[in-house]
Amino acid sequence: MQLHQSGRLADAAALYREILQSEPQKFDALNLLGNILLRQGSSAEALAIIGEALTVNPRSIEAQMNFGYALSQEDRLDEALASFRQAVEIRPDFAEAHAAVAMVSAALDQLDEAIKSYGRVIELVPDNALAHNNLGIVLGRLGHFEKAVTCYRRAISIQPGAAEPHNNLGVALTRLDRYEEATAAFRQTILIAPDFSEAHNNLGSALGQLGRVDEAVASYERAIALQPDYAEANVNLGMLQLKSHRLDAAMASFRKALAIAPDTAEAHNDAMGHYRQALALKPDYAEAHNNLGTAFKMVGRVDEALQSIETAIRLAPTTVEFLLNLSEVKRFTEDAPHLAAMEELARAGRRNPPKGRRSSISPSARPLLISKSTSSRSATCSPVMP
Repeated sequence: MQLHQSGRLADAAALYREILQSEPQKFDALNLLGNILLRQGSSAEALAIIGEALTVNPRSIEAQMNFGYALSQEDRLDEALASFRQAVEIRPDFAEAHAAVAMVSAALDQLDEAIKSYGRVIELVPDNALAHNNLGIVLGRLGHFEKAVTCYRRAISIQPGAAEPHNNLGVALTRLDRYEEATAAFRQTILIAPDFSEAHNNLGSALGQLGRVDEAVASYERAIALQPDYAEANVNLGMLQLKSHRLDAAMASFRKALAIAPDTAEAHNDAMGHYRQALALKPDYAEAHNNLGTAFKMVGRVDEALQSIETAIRLAPTTVEFLLNLSEVKRFTEDAPHLAAMEELARAGRRNPPKGRRSSISPSARPLLISKSTSSRSATCSPVMP
């Protein structure tokens, strides 16, 4: 146990394996070895070892929780939920078990159970900021933003130095169109965690709603500088550039966003809306016609792709990129299997229609377990020590 608690996990694991050679049913060795395997990310082996521990002592709260964590790591969430429910049955006053039920329920979109379980955590540990924050996230997913605001404010009152509740408060306030308050919340988030890219993106969205365009652009650019593969921030920046009639800059932002997420029908459907907005402002904008054609091509709408790209070529007949795109689209029409695949992608796009034109806001919705940790950015599913 001393090796384990001092962080010498490899040495501890070797010791537990040695013990199990002579005593294969030794519960403590099984459970502690499983605990180490979980910490090392070896969830499949951990499942087998902790499962053996549970055959020895099926009423062990530690083993039951660790078994649930291992199932979660394996993405077997229904089974993990059953394991955590069993832990609650074993020890109804164990806050972490209720928090684990809430976390997995939320991941499975069983939001009513998540709310009930986070409520129970708060009954048991009223001053736990993480539980209030996570309850706010679930309430926000249900559209109960006023209640979510109350939860986030409670979390902040308990742990004012945690960045995520401030960010989440700003998101909820934005959903309520309370942009000045949201801006203050996002600025406080950034003061606590200057590298929090989602908060910079969210601040940009709130500032954009207030018409403070230069500040919004700076916020989006900062989000992208911190996270270059942040497609959402690139889209938001492009939308703002579009509204400011900075069409070339907007096209560059949208194309960068598509380069980050090139294979999703939803991304291309969103892009179509942006290109159409650009064309409403400037109907003879050849690049927008070409980009619209490319987006049509990527979701299998080949006839519309041809029309858009041909329009681009009429406007700029010597542009090599446009001519190559036209050639590629025409090749699709001659390739029946390829065209069939593109048509299936188009059907997927229709099942996932474009989002609204409002700038995207990013809540800090990580699945966090109950914890006394003071970390403002992360908490993890922690294996339970006996």
